[in-house]
Amino acid sequence: MQRILTMGGVRRALTPLRNALGIVNPDVLDQIRRELRAQVVSQGRKFSKLESLYLYFSPFPPGVWLYDCANCEFYKQRTCEIVEGNIAPAGWCGFWVSRVGDKPLSWVKEAVSP
Repeated sequence: MQRILTMGGVRRALTPLRNALGIVNPDVLDQIRRELRAQVVSQGRKFSKLESLYLYFSPFPPGVWLYDCANCEFYKQRTCEIVEGNIAPAGWCGFWVSRVGDKPLSWVKEAVSP
């Protein structure tokens, strides 16, 4: 756990709270995406599942966004750009960030459209 709180880790640990700021200021989401990608490059490896607090299912019900890996900026066909290993589409981690262009509550329209 100490690793999350060092070298910019406080910001990483607060990613879910910073996502909420993205509702009123989308630039915050772009900043989160850049910071996480830069951290992976600087450390020369992806985050482990433990470091990212990865779970095989999302602990959050749909809210402003659908909070699962399939709806995260970094998810790519059962892999993740920043977290190592096989990633479940229904999974979640502490670095979850909405996809570029994914507007708050856009999932509602998708859920009710025929």
